[in-house]
Amino acid sequence: METNKTVGIIGLGWLGASLANNLNQLGYSVWGTQTQSIPRFVTDEHVKSIRWKHEDGLEQLIPLLKSSKTIIVTIPPSKFEAINYKTLMEDIVKNSDNETKFIYTSSIGIYPRSKGAFNESAEVDRQSNLYLAEQAFLSYSPSQSVILRLGGLIGNDRNPVHYLVKKENDDPDGKVHLIDKIDVIGAILQSITLDKTGVWNVVNPENVSRKVYYTKMAQHLGLPKPHFNQKVTGLTERKIISTKFIEDFDYKSFRPLLEFD
Repeated sequence: METNKTVGIIGLGWLGASLANNLNQLGYSVWGTQTQSIPRFVTDEHVKSIRWKHEDGLEQLIPLLKSSKTIIVTIPPSKFEAINYKTLMEDIVKNSDNETKFIYTSSIGIYPRSKGAFNESAEVDRQSNLYLAEQAFLSYSPSQSVILRLGGLIGNDRNPVHYLVKKENDDPDGKVHLIDKIDVIGAILQSITLDKTGVWNVVNPENVSRKVYYTKMAQHLGLPKPHFNQKVTGLTERKIISTKFIEDFDYKSFRPLLEFD
């Protein structure tokens, strides 16, 4: 595999597999990991899918890590119970080539669930696994790491409304902080090609309330209308700012949240 065109994806899940398919079509040599023996989401036969579980250690992956120009980590901390999530991130960096670029898909869940505007300089939960994982990249490879703090992931086959219509919901006026999988892939592609490192919030800038968005989405999908009470839990006046990402990456064409295919 050509080093300068090789991308490794730790986590060929719902997001990672779609990203792999896109990268392969753009001429990259792509390998990735998954826990299942049969690829669940990968549709491009040219993507090298490797069955790997974090409990087994990195030995199997080291030759691939060292031969890859870019490593993208998409696995969330919720998948890890028996091992230290941060330690795995550190080991990935230590066992990769010195010139490898790292892209880590973090989450806006790193910010407090309270009112206020949160940009990349805002205070975060420093005890969270997300923060510790981010620091693993930023401490060991600060000049080669991109941290993308993603909003809630949505796509044509994935949306929180399926869960919300089954319960009573708070914060009807709180803003949704979502990001379409198409836009996440666009953000990662930009991160690969542009000479940028650092931390960015990646959320759709559209200013839509929870009640408006999920009511219209339920109607579009033929689901029952979600019920909202007037209880406020801090989300009503919470805003995640993605201006830095939009400006630094010149990314302005977000998929409209309420434009249905």
